[in-house]
Amino acid sequence: MLLVWFASSWVIWKERNDKIFHGKENALIKLSEKIKLLSFWWFKANFVVSCISFTLGAKALFLVLDVDN
Repeated sequence: MLLVWFASSWVIWKERNDKIFHGKENALIKLSEKIKLLSFWWFKANFVVSCISFTLGAKALFLVLDVDN
């Protein structure tokens, strides 16, 4: 659960900076996808599993964490 929390915090922080300093703004669905992708990358970096794909891995990660995707 901490992994998703950190990924969410990081994405929100970076989006805040983009909005303030660059005038960019993304839709919430895009932020959600960024959080899923970042969580998957961090999860895969810490638990090396070579045969897992992003779609399967992201769904499995969020099912285990009981998070709606």
